[in-house]
Amino acid sequence: MTKLAFKNVLVVFFIILMFPLISFAEETATGKLEGLMCLMHHKECSHAKLDPHLMFEHDFVLLLSNGEYYLLPNIPRDVKIQHIHDELKVTGTVNKKFNAMDVSELQVKKDGKYETVWSKKLLEEAYKNNQYK
Repeated sequence: MTKLAFKNVLVVFFIILMFPLISFAEETATGKLEGLMCLMHHKECSHAKLDPHLMFEHDFVLLLSNGEYYLLPNIPRDVKIQHIHDELKVTGTVNKKFNAMDVSELQVKKDGKYETVWSKKLLEEAYKNNQYK
């Protein structure tokens, strides 16, 4: 095997090894939280944060400006409902098959800047400090 052929084999081998890392890289998406049932039934839901219908929504999704959406299964419902219709920036690993994102950080836009309101890191720190028992 020539040197050039050996280098090509090494490059291909490296790309094959890196493929899983590339396909599971974290992504960032921006949008607003909307009720899942409203989205599924193509209904315009109230934009009032205290609307009683929110009690009947089973879950909320991040609705992007292009009409696509992501389920956010690892974000607690009580965190989602606090930020319904807020402008959000969400970072995490996307599962395209299920239209879902395993969120590592959730940020809310306040006064023109994004601030972190939930993250895996903050959750781990809370458990370390015995804030959750």
